[in-house]
Parts: sequence; C-alpha cells; structure tokens
Amino acid sequence: IIESLKSLGNIPVNKKFVVDEDKFHFGPLLSGKNHEQKELRYPENQAILYLENPTPLKADITFCFRKDQRAGQSDTFLLETTQMSLAPHEKKSLNVWAYPKEVSDDLEDTLICCIKDNPEPICINLKCQGVKPQIEVSPKFITFEKVLLHRKSVEAIKLRNPTALPISWKISGIDAMGDEFSVTRDRDILQPFAEYTVYVTFKALKAGSFGKKNLRIEVSDVDRVIGLVGYEHIVLSGEAYDIMLDMSFPRGNDGGLDFGT
Repeated sequence: IIESLKSLGNIPVNKKFVVDEDKFHFGPLLSGKNHEQKELRYPENQAILYLENPTPLKADITFCFRKDQRAGQSDTFLLETTQMSLAPHEKKSLNVWAYPKEVSDDLEDTLICCIKDNPEPICINLKCQGVKPQIEVSPKFITFEKVLLHRKSVEAIKLRNPTALPISWKISGIDAMGDEFSVTRDRDILQPFAEYTVYVTFKALKAGSFGKKNLRIEVSDVDRVIGLVGYEHIVLSGEAYDIMLDMSFPRGNDGGLDFGT
C-alpha cells in the first residue's frame, strides 16, 4: 500500500494499492501476451487478493467486472474463479490477472464482489499499463570526416528506453560492414527510462569512400515472449585517404637536378 504516486516520479508501481487514487495498480505490463492457456500465464501478470470473512456466518461471494460480466473476465482483467464460499473467520486468496491488449497508460476496470444476503457489494478498482518495447536512437545518420590511412575516428550513438519496462536491443548488419567499422557492444538489456551509448569506430585500412553502410538496431521484450517488435536504421559513411607524393624532373636530366657550373 502506498499513499501517493507523486513522490515516485518515473518509478513504476507494481502490484500496489494507491490510497489517493483508491486503485490497485498492476503496474506496467507487456501488451499482447497470450493468456488463453493456463500454462502460459505469467506470474508478473498475476496479483493475489486475500479475502477474509470476519463474521460468524458463512459468506457466499460471486465476482464480476463492472465493464464486462462474462464469466469473470473483461478485455484486460481475468479471474481464476467467479464464486467463493468463506466459512466464519476463514481467509482465502483470489487470483486476478491483467493482460493488456493495447498500449495505454490507463487500462481500468472494477472488480465487484457480491455477498449473498448483503445488499452492499465490495468494489476494488483495478488499473494497469500496457507497454510495447520501444527504443529511441540518435543520431540516425553518421558521417565520419576524412581519415588518414591507418588512423581511426569514433562517433557515438545514444540509445534510450522511453518505456516503463526493460527492453532487449541488438545491432544487426555488423558482419556486412567490413573491417573498417566496429562497435563497442552489439546487444544488451536497457532498463526503464535508461540511456546507453554505443561507440562506432571507423578504421582507415585502405584509401577510398565507404558510403551508406546500414546498421539495424532491433528491439524486443527481455524474455522473448513476443519477440522482435521494432527496429531503427542507422546509416554510416566515411572516407579514408592516403598522402601521395609525385616528383617530376626536367627532361634530359636523367631523373636528377643539374645546377650547372
């Protein structure tokens, strides 16, 4: 239980009841997961609510959602059971799942607990956030200045995770770049709202222009539940040069200089 979200900033709230909103927050969840089969249900999408009967009478309870009353499931939230009986002073757990199908910060519903012979239902407001892995890349075009042969130049690529979930990123296309280009790291995990800098090195191994070499930065969820969800292209170009010296001599001097007498 937390009092307010204001003091947390960008820190995600996971499976907490927020007092000032009167809502139970599942927190940020990967959107688009398959939850049709029980063995595919994921613990991060599950919350356990405990219900206790404080009276000396048996309590028969039925559950439904306010927005959709189909057999304990709505478009986003899902119940393990729609009925429960509690003996006097008995305590049981109720499993509730949240599976967002879309990207949204405000996916909400209300769990309604109806107690037999009690006209006042207990209402629990639920909320979750649907997240799709994304990555921000800057810059997308890198042009290395002319580099003298056998020297090198380094440029930086900034990666940022703008979402509330960790993401997995990978750079593909490095093998096709040749020996002239290299990167400090080609894959990693980027935490929520975090940034990382990848350094690209251009080595002048032979004279010539190297234009429009493409790198692709792929992004996916960390556990590969959905897999590849997007990518960004970066175009690299560079030029290597050598210092050439050409000497010419006057004709008839046999390749030398004749100063005369």
